[in-house]
Amino acid sequence: MLQNILQFGFPALGLACAIGGYLSKPRRSALWVAAVVGGLAGLSAYYQSFWAMITLAMLMLWAMIVSLQIIDFAWRFKTGLVVVSCLFAILSLWPSVGKLSWDKVPWAKLPCPQYIEDNVSFRLVSGLDLSGGLRLTYTVEVGEAIRDKRD
Repeated sequence: MLQNILQFGFPALGLACAIGGYLSKPRRSALWVAAVVGGLAGLSAYYQSFWAMITLAMLMLWAMIVSLQIIDFAWRFKTGLVVVSCLFAILSLWPSVGKLSWDKVPWAKLPCPQYIEDNVSFRLVSGLDLSGGLRLTYTVEVGEAIRDKRD
């Protein structure tokens, strides 16, 4: 179901960007880039290439941010880069954060959709400080310590 939405949604959004680029001359190049990348994202969704689809979708979003008519081009370009980088980070960390136990804050649990969980294979591993800690007990054998010092 989600696969069908993705493989037809990206080209449809790309077609809308192509039409918008045809109608608006100042934003034409950015919207046409978004249209081409949207079509490629739909093709990647059809062939079930998750990371290619996500990368192309992020490039499409970046081109759409650049095509906005607010502030100057350099700021739109930088803002698009920051937004896309943050979305990549959130997507990469989402399966790991969903698995962490938030016992004291139950509303902070973020369930991850199965589609993303299946395709994002790397996970963060909670260390000892997050998974309950570790208790070490050190003892000194006095006779052994005196012999080491003496020798």
